[in-house]
Formats: sequence, structure tokens, C-alpha cells
Amino acid sequence: GFLPDWMDQAPPDQLRPLDDTIPLEIAEYLVWHFRKSYPGIVYHVNWTDNTVNAYAWREGGQRHVAILGGLIRHVSVGIEGLGLVIAHEIGHHYAGPPRYPNNPWASCEGQSDYWGALVAMREVWWGDEALRQIAQGAEQLYQLFAFGLRSSLSEEEARERLDALAGCGHPAAACRRDTYLATLELDPKPACAS
Repeated sequence: GFLPDWMDQAPPDQLRPLDDTIPLEIAEYLVWHFRKSYPGIVYHVNWTDNTVNAYAWREGGQRHVAILGGLIRHVSVGIEGLGLVIAHEIGHHYAGPPRYPNNPWASCEGQSDYWGALVAMREVWWGDEALRQIAQGAEQLYQLFAFGLRSSLSEEEARERLDALAGCGHPAAACRRDTYLATLELDPKPACAS
């Protein structure tokens, strides 16, 4: 998942209602554009699932990316942040090493963050608009990571889990933002995301 499963829930007041379908239209618009550049992926948009997450997986040799309704409807996430998430999930399929040892097809989280912003976002957006999308998306996702989620763990347990995953797992919120922003100036991937 884009987020660890112990932090992929949002307080109900952080999700737009199901009858506000503008975020769904945005998600479908983004998928349509990413599909043009990455047609070898089956995309899934699950509007009614309240989970704040997105996933990449392989099944029967077929690549998949799913975006769940809680992420699409979260008040912190706009078109820019959602685009970065989709780019990240595509990155699990195409970003290259380092990869998960137990899923050697899947690029690690920090690599997927970096490649998604550096490569995939520039496939859908161009020039100054690509830079604006990445910068605004990075801030939206930082707000989501830092303030918009509920954890089933204490703060100390969450920090320990993130530390234990260092290397291939989910980097801390500030590291993820720094990783996205590094791509604006074509800087190398930050060490915290390696």
C-alpha cells in the first residue's frame, strides 16, 4: 500500500461525502491520462471503499494499480496529490531497484516516490505545470501523512515500525515530501528514501 495498513484510516469528517462526485471524476481523469503513458497496467478505482490508500500488485503476470475511495475523497488530497499517488503506484512496477526482497518485481517505497515524481508525473504533465503539480502534490500528501490519518498504533509504536522498515519500507512524512521536492531541481534521491 501507499500507506502502511495501520495508518490508512481517516476520521469521518476528513472524507468528502459519496454524493460529492467531483473527486471521483478527478480520479478517473487522472487514470485516463496515466493509462495513455502506462497502458500495461490494469487500473482500479474503488470509490466506495473508505480506506485511505492505493496499491500496486501483480497477478497472473498482469500489473495492477488500485486507488481507494478514502484517498480519493480525503479533504487533504486534490488532483495534484492524487496524481503523485498514482505515479508512485506505477513506480512500483517500473522504477527499478532497489526492490522488495520478497516481491522482486516491486520497487521499494522511496524509489517509487522518487521515480513517480521524476518520471511518471512528467508523462502526464509538462513544463512548469509538471513542477506545480509535483510541488502542490508533495504538500498535500505531507498534510495527509502528518495530520489527516488515524493510526491504530501509539505514536511511539508507529515510529518504531517506520524505523524497522527503513530501507525499503515507507519513509517518514518529511522524507517523502523531500523526495518529491528533490525531483523539481533534478536532485538525487534523498538518503532517507534509499
